[in-house]
Amino acid sequence: MKDSGVSKLATWTVVFVAMGVGLVAEAQAPVELDVERAAGAEACPSAVVIRREVSARLGYDPFREDAERVVDVAMGAADDRVTAEIVVRRGPEVIGRRVLGPEGSDCTQLAEDLLLALTLAIDPVAATRGPDPADPAPGNGAAGAHAAVANDGSGASPTDAPPDPASFEPASSEPASSDPGPRDASPPAPAPTRFEIGAAAIGQLGSAPIPTFALGARVGIVHRWLAAEVGVRGSIPVDVPLPREGTSGSIDTFLVTADLGLCGRVEGFELCARGAFGGLVVRAEGLPDARTGSAPYVGLGGSVAYVWSITDTFGLRPSLTVLAHAVRTHVQVGDDTVWALEPVAGTLALELFHRG
Repeated sequence: MKDSGVSKLATWTVVFVAMGVGLVAEAQAPVELDVERAAGAEACPSAVVIRREVSARLGYDPFREDAERVVDVAMGAADDRVTAEIVVRRGPEVIGRRVLGPEGSDCTQLAEDLLLALTLAIDPVAATRGPDPADPAPGNGAAGAHAAVANDGSGASPTDAPPDPASFEPASSEPASSDPGPRDASPPAPAPTRFEIGAAAIGQLGSAPIPTFALGARVGIVHRWLAAEVGVRGSIPVDVPLPREGTSGSIDTFLVTADLGLCGRVEGFELCARGAFGGLVVRAEGLPDARTGSAPYVGLGGSVAYVWSITDTFGLRPSLTVLAHAVRTHVQVGDDTVWALEPVAGTLALELFHRG
């Protein structure tokens, strides 16, 4: 490798490690590759070329259709340059992003930077070590990588000519002999669907005579940016004195609900439409005709949350929920209303969740 190539490799290594795209702990962890070429970038490397060249540089094939990490590559042309945006994500969470393509660049100039950047993003340890010399795969080293690109279905030998942009053909037009397998010609697999289960401590306001606490549990399913979930919530009963002339009484309330949510997630933030359905139990003591009664509870509204992934499988989710009561419960003594459910209730929750 030439000195300029060494400098470029060192520079990209520092960039990608600093931005957290290729973590050493994830070395040799499989990734899913999703490549898009917009108008003006048809001559840029195809998914087939990228898979073959990156595998040759790493010394192993890191690509799997159902991998947890996903590498999205979007190539396009704007003004006087061709660019490639690399986004690395784990499920819906973006863990790294980089845009390549200086002014005046074309697909030929972009190809080497793109292949080098992807190699470092996927496995910086293997990228800086280089492939096994005994590995028979094409693209052994920088010269081999250029040769494999130049010989991508064109029939030219590595020494005949430098890489030609025309050799970067879409996967559908490459000769069958250069296709490493039916997997490369198939559409990109969707991001894996993940499940979440969590337990939460909840503060409530507006669903009892005074602020109360509750405990909750949630089960959810997440696919890319969309999430659907169902949960249960039960409040801790409180006894609230209601002094009246000539008597001293109290009431306590107990709320149990099933909560449904449909959510969208972007960059860790979550916005949900929510509904809560259940029952409100009210017990009166020390008041005339005191008794225990129950009423249906229906609340409709929304919530906002932040999904903080502590590890790949555990995280915290603080959330704020506001619900409008479709059914309002009143507690009366004679003709007097001693307590009524507020029109709007709010909850503040902190949840510990597990993602599988």
